[in-house]
Amino acid sequence: MRWTSNSAASMRAWPTIARAGEPVRLLAAVVLLVCIAAVRAPALAADVVIYRCTAADGQQSLQNAPCAKGLKQQKVMATPLPTMPARPATAATQNAAANNDDLPPLRGCIDAQGGISIVRTACPAGSKPYSRTLHDVPTAPSPSGQAEPAAPPAATVPASDVLDSKHPPVTTPASPASSATASPARRLPPPTLFQCGAPDRGSYYSEDYAPKSRCLPLSITNLDGSSGNGNVQACQMVTEVCAPVPDRQLCAAWKQQRDMAESRLRYAGQDQREQAAADLARLQKIVDETTCGAADQTP
Repeated sequence: MRWTSNSAASMRAWPTIARAGEPVRLLAAVVLLVCIAAVRAPALAADVVIYRCTAADGQQSLQNAPCAKGLKQQKVMATPLPTMPARPATAATQNAAANNDDLPPLRGCIDAQGGISIVRTACPAGSKPYSRTLHDVPTAPSPSGQAEPAAPPAATVPASDVLDSKHPPVTTPASPASSATASPARRLPPPTLFQCGAPDRGSYYSEDYAPKSRCLPLSITNLDGSSGNGNVQACQMVTEVCAPVPDRQLCAAWKQQRDMAESRLRYAGQDQREQAAADLARLQKIVDETTCGAADQTP
């Protein structure tokens, strides 16, 4: 037996089979060539064409390309071997998939070295249940543009309830903060106070900006240098000047007003004590309920 190839063909020829002096067993050769075609070109779906070439001396050969010039050619049609169908699922695999729902739930365990394992039974000796706290994903803002009130934080669940596929953990919302723990209201600054001055009265504080004008008496001297008699009088018009007390000095001024009211109440007569007590209570309230009553303010 010898293997030859047809060099005159336009494409590379497959191996050919020939036996000199004996008839070629065409059936076995055709089957062999079909197997070779199926191995080298498994994607072919059309029939494979085999050519039988006979020389002048009676020697025959089989190939997948046309015969060379001078040889007698005969076409032999052969169909590729059918492909093997997909293997169907067995009853054992179907039963295993159906029984997955009957398995015990998964649980997480952590040992003394920090190793984490997932089991379907109780945690082994030396291990304890393992849990992790999961946080909710932030939601998108509402279309109106106003931020929705934040939900109260959830209470921590026991570690034994985590990683239980059949018993999900239940969270309990925390109670909102009570009004008793709310921050106190922000203190406001004290009212404006004015500092006024006059030649005959000196400097004093006033709650109203109402400068007063009056005529101050003047001394009269005669031409001979003696003082005038009581029939002649003269005066000079004077207007008081008032200005707001600076903010950094405002609390000190109000506290001074409170101290003066306390002194007036102490030395007031019986008919003036009620009015003096009311003035002291009003000034004390201004000091206590404004920024002047804060701990960082100096008296």
